[in-house]
Amino acid sequence: MFDITLLFLLIRTLCGYKAPRNGWSEMPDKTEETKIAHCLTLKILRNEIQHLPRRELDTTKYSEFYSKMKRSLIALGYFIDQIREFTPATRSAEARFTYRYYVKTNFIGISENVN
Repeated sequence: MFDITLLFLLIRTLCGYKAPRNGWSEMPDKTEETKIAHCLTLKILRNEIQHLPRRELDTTKYSEFYSKMKRSLIALGYFIDQIREFTPATRSAEARFTYRYYVKTNFIGISENVN
């Protein structure tokens, strides 16, 4: 496992990225289209998910996270087909399981049973 915050700090420091207008600890402005701003968006969203009381999202909150993550993932080079299965309106039971597993293993760093 790795610490996403430490990894992000190392990348931005060692690679010399300029801070977004809102700084490193605030969500970047929607008009900021740099790769580092989109990476920061994903890091902040990951931390918000990590610190949810039960790590569960209702449909409204899921849609908000999905919209923000989708925008940043596409800006970073992901294709819409790669993230379509996580669309809130069309999530099947299998997609919901896949989402929970993906978030827990890739963003939260947990590899426990995700049922």
